[in-house]
This record gives sequence, C-alpha cells and structure tokens, in this order.
Amino acid sequence: MVHGTDKKKKFFHQIERDISEASHYYPWLTYQHVRSPSAKDMTAAVISVIAVNKDIINQTECSKDDCISEYSHQIILYADENYQTNGCTVFGGQWIKPKLIPFEEQHWYKNMALKDGTKCLCIGIPQSFADQRNVILESIKTAENLLTYYQILQEGKTPPAKLIQYSHGDLGIYEYRK
Repeated sequence: MVHGTDKKKKFFHQIERDISEASHYYPWLTYQHVRSPSAKDMTAAVISVIAVNKDIINQTECSKDDCISEYSHQIILYADENYQTNGCTVFGGQWIKPKLIPFEEQHWYKNMALKDGTKCLCIGIPQSFADQRNVILESIKTAENLLTYYQILQEGKTPPAKLIQYSHGDLGIYEYRK
C-alpha cells in the first residue's frame, strides 16, 4: 500500500504523464496543482482545455478564439488523487439549452451546474475509469464528442451518428457490465 508522500509522488508522476499525452492531442490545455477542498492532505489538478483536437485545428486552421465562441468547447477538469479509479469531474457547455436536448441524451448532473450555467458533464460509468489507460485524455475526448453532439442538436441538424451512451444510474452500470 502506498502512503503519504509516496502516494503524492505517484499522483504527480501519473497526472503529469497523462496531461502531457493529452496536450499532444489537445494543444490548448493548461493546468495547475491545487489542494483538494474535500481533504486537507489530498492533491488535485485543475485542467483547463479547449476540447478541439489537433486534427480539427489543423484541418480548419481555426484559432483558439474560434473555439470559445457561441458553442464553446472550453472545459474544466478536476482530477484528484483517485482520478484513475473514480474519473474526473468535468465542467463545460454553458450554452447547452436542456429543452433542446432529449432527456435520455442529457448527460450532465442537474444539481451540479455552476452559477453561470456551466454543466457538470457525465462522461462515463464509474466502473469504466479503472479500465482506461489515460483517464484525462479519455475524459477530454468524451467531453469533446458530447459538446459537438449537443451543438448539432441545438442547431436543429441530424447528428451523423448516435453517441455510444449508457442509461442513467444503475441501469447504465448494468449496461456497461454486459
């Protein structure tokens, strides 16, 4: 079992590795280490990223400002020392209008929105995170796909494909395990 300083060193090493890899795909990424508000001795990382991958950036020659306009893909991830098993808390999509999104496709926590309307996105089944090689990267990819999907829906267009998604709550956990 890893304790105290060793656990923090392991966290710093792992989060740095995951953030470095994620920044290769998402170049508009910054982060800082903070003390977790939920536990005095726990460390966390706050990651700010424009969730537009480098291939889209290169194909469209878009600027960072182009991606933080009306349908902003700006997200904030909060990753504590347990992020590899519990996942990250991900905020984004201030512009999402719930009445334009079918209920079964509303993958955000209704009671966790920020004061400005930014949603706390549901980006995975808790049991899935331990199976991921890079939880940070997968969380950003999922948020990017969700925000793009919601933008298409809000514009009244038909999405080119359905999202791979699970139901909410225990049913979603059951579906994931199948």
